[in-house]
Amino acid sequence: MKRASSLDEITLGFSFFSESYKSFGGFYACKARGGSQEYVLDSPLLHRENQNAHLLLGHRGSGKSMELGMLKENLQRKGHKVSVVQCRHEVGGGMMMTLSYYDLLILAGKHLYELAREANCPLPESLLDNIGRFWGDIEIFTLRACGEGMDIREKISVLFSGLAEEVRVGIDTKEAVRGQVKENIDQWVGCLAEISDSIAASCSFGKKPVIIFDDLDKLLPVKTWEIFENPLSKMPFIVICTFPIELSCDPRFAELKSSFVVHTLPAIKVRHHMSQGGGPFLDGIVEIKAIAGNCMDLSLFEEDALSLLIEKTGGVLGDFLECVGRAADRAQSRKAEKIEKEDAVFALNHLFSYRVKFVWKDNFPLLRSIHERKRRMQHVEEWEMLLEMMQVNVVIEYNDGIDYLDLHPLTEDYLRRHGELGPG
Repeated sequence: MKRASSLDEITLGFSFFSESYKSFGGFYACKARGGSQEYVLDSPLLHRENQNAHLLLGHRGSGKSMELGMLKENLQRKGHKVSVVQCRHEVGGGMMMTLSYYDLLILAGKHLYELAREANCPLPESLLDNIGRFWGDIEIFTLRACGEGMDIREKISVLFSGLAEEVRVGIDTKEAVRGQVKENIDQWVGCLAEISDSIAASCSFGKKPVIIFDDLDKLLPVKTWEIFENPLSKMPFIVICTFPIELSCDPRFAELKSSFVVHTLPAIKVRHHMSQGGGPFLDGIVEIKAIAGNCMDLSLFEEDALSLLIEKTGGVLGDFLECVGRAADRAQSRKAEKIEKEDAVFALNHLFSYRVKFVWKDNFPLLRSIHERKRRMQHVEEWEMLLEMMQVNVVIEYNDGIDYLDLHPLTEDYLRRHGELGPG
């Protein structure tokens, strides 16, 4: 794993951070997440084989992708064939808002087929013929290069590549591709089931393949519900989807819970619940320092600068890393050798100015109530307002034996400036 050893390497970005889960070991089992001794998804997935569908909830920047990276490796060691559909990449970031349920089924087919080929799993000729005939009336650009004598397995591989390309950048043909799946949904799911069964038959103990749909938590609420109103939980393989944590306060979520096993990745606690005095939570602070140390040389920070960044980003790793990058950039512009407290304050002020754009006086009573009571999500009546506040990390979910809500530290500072809260 690449580790930043200079301010310049920090400002280049944290492309290396996404792979750093490999050095964390059992980090997400740590007490900073609420005391679980297992990976968030590991035990339920491996020991409840009749449960094929799982949701992973967490704030933006909470480490869901790293959790899924660890899970993938762990499941592969246990004999599962696993593939991750990185929707943002495979659909195109700007096209995420056009993503459909039928796109997911097409991408699932591509990934299942690739898993079968990687495992040298023989798929029946009849299945390959059925897949070819299913798409026979659709003009797929990539198939034009296929010669008459091309092996059927290679041709299906080219077909899936073309379908994926249509999902990503297609216009007219994209609608035809979606329509084909929509109008013949049972037939297509039957093809997916046959691929899945063939893969399971080639695995030890007949373990089903796992398809992970990452980035679905980045969808807008209307698009999320549009996708999840479909029977994604009834696929003939194990499905794991990221899901926006804020939508768990929407009444419609209760219906999803009857179809999916729900797992929540709370933010890392950096301070105690008010019932325990509200002081610093050292386990969480130590763990975030360990994450930072895996990513960069901590001698690049003045101690008070690093402590301030950890405290004020509230255990949200995405916020922490964003502020570290901005603070490093400012330190470089000053020709400093280290990130100092003034750089940390600069970065936090930038995040603060962005975050408070979403807070209005109408929100003050709800935010004040959350701060004073540290309420559980299901006890908040103003769920539509709460949804908006959680979407932008103004309100964060933590775990202290039970899940509870609290204000992001920068939200708390903002309310104090407006006289809505007493001195900290």
